[in-house]
Amino acid sequence: MIAIFEHLDRILGAKTMIHGFGIKGTALSKLRGLEHRVASTDSQAFGLASRIEARQRGISKTDAFVADHVERWARRQYARSARAPAPIQGELPLGPDDRPPRDPWEKAIAQARAEIRTLIEEGQLSHDEISEPWIAQWAADIFQAEPLESAGDSR
Repeated sequence: MIAIFEHLDRILGAKTMIHGFGIKGTALSKLRGLEHRVASTDSQAFGLASRIEARQRGISKTDAFVADHVERWARRQYARSARAPAPIQGELPLGPDDRPPRDPWEKAIAQARAEIRTLIEEGQLSHDEISEPWIAQWAADIFQAEPLESAGDSR
């Protein structure tokens, strides 16, 4: 969801707003920084919660009963929005670059991205464990392990 909102934020006109169909309450706080795009949401979390509670209590799910759930849900959303956001990793491309590496450092970065991508595809790493500094460190290890190609190498 975050990746979708971030992508739309980059390509849509400045005044275009987005409706978040089915965005659950806990996800709303993850959209911090994109509030200028969110026109509305339509989570049915309160509807489901009111249905379950009414059934458990053996009472009718009246409009007033649902309205109480809506009110509590809205208060929780406001409370969540007041908290500091949890850090979220945005898009981190790991695919091959369209252009060939121009120097040994770019070659090491490309190799690091390829190795990390393979580990993610094999299930040995989770995509959300990866960060740019981590890729740079991986590339630095590759870079340091490579022997100098010639005496005139610019490294």
